[in-house]
Amino acid sequence: MVKKPETSSAERIEDAISKLEDKVESKEESEIEQEAHLERALASLQSRFTGQRRGGISVDSIPMQIYRMEVEDRIYNNWTYPDRKDLKAIVVLTVKRDGTILETKIKRRSGDFLFDESVVKAVKRSDPLPPFPEVYRKSYGEIEIIFNPQNP
Repeated sequence: MVKKPETSSAERIEDAISKLEDKVESKEESEIEQEAHLERALASLQSRFTGQRRGGISVDSIPMQIYRMEVEDRIYNNWTYPDRKDLKAIVVLTVKRDGTILETKIKRRSGDFLFDESVVKAVKRSDPLPPFPEVYRKSYGEIEIIFNPQNP
């Protein structure tokens, strides 16, 4: 049986410290990689939402994007439109914090009176809208909605 050469306590301590440092470094690298991955994922989400402005409401938060989708769904569910796929109208709503629609402006008319009237009626039937999310602190905001029978 061959005996291992004995190492001094100082050498064993040095070796243990070196192994711990290696573990810490590899763990730090792993955490750094994880953080970088999270940062990339967040940046990807933010690139979809941040900086976009939809009719006055900055949708730089996911709650405001969700709110906007709720508003569109509510209005689209109240919308009956002529069977013409080539029409498109854009409406800008001024909405109070509590969801009350203060003003409806047609930013772009479709060229078809009945179609435009169907849009205005859908907005009126949807009043009041849901209140703003808590993260949106302003007393009112504007929401731009595109009405197109191909994408209700």
